[in-house]
Amino acid sequence: MTPGVTSTFLQQLVHLDTAGKSAVVLGEVHKQYIVSPDIDILLRDLYLNGGATPGDKEAEARKVAEEVKVERRLVKMELE
Repeated sequence: MTPGVTSTFLQQLVHLDTAGKSAVVLGEVHKQYIVSPDIDILLRDLYLNGGATPGDKEAEARKVAEEVKVERRLVKMELE
């Protein structure tokens, strides 16, 4: 992380809620920083997880949760 360039105009940090179609001003930006990810660590973690990204894991968890929801709606019928 390194200091960024000082701006000469007002900047504000805003949270955009697309689902609720609203925007909330969180405050003014007084300092800027440049943040660069450590690519070596990201690639190592990707390798250790078998190539699965956090997004892949979340999608799989949602899929499993949806399957469980569907199974709860099913009624087991046994033949006599």
